[in-house]
Amino acid sequence: RMLATPGARRAVSDVLTDGQQYQVRASWVSREVYTATETITVVSNPTAPGAATGLSRSYAAPNVTLAWTNGTGGYYRTRIYRGTTTTFASATLIATVAGVAGAAHTFANAPGTGTWHYWAVTINASLIEATPTGPVSQTI
Repeated sequence: RMLATPGARRAVSDVLTDGQQYQVRASWVSREVYTATETITVVSNPTAPGAATGLSRSYAAPNVTLAWTNGTGGYYRTRIYRGTTTTFASATLIATVAGVAGAAHTFANAPGTGTWHYWAVTINASLIEATPTGPVSQTI
C-alpha cells in the first residue's frame, strides 16, 4: 500500500526495495479507473551526501595517487572519475571506493601516458551523487 500527498508527485511505501524498478498504476480510493502502467525506480534517499573535500594528487611512476576527505551527512561511497579533458561530463567512472564518512582516503591509478584529470564524487546509499570535487590533473 502506498500513501501519496496530492500534488507532491511522490508516494511513500515501506515494502519496496531501493534501486529496484517497478511497474505501477494508480487510482483514487473508491474509483475503478486506473492510470496507464508506468515504470518507476525506487529511491529511498534522494538527498545528496556532503561532497568530498581537499582533493589532491601525487605521482610516483606508474601511479597517480589521489587523496581526499570523504563527505559527511549521508556518505556511503566515493566514486573516482578520470578524463582527458577538464569537462566532468566527459569523464569515465574508474572506481568506487568504500570508506568512512569524514575520513581521509587515498586511491592509486596507473593510467598510462597522457594528461589525466580526476574527480572524487561521494554518493549516498541510493547512489545519489554529490557535486563533483575536482578536477586535479597529472601529465605523465
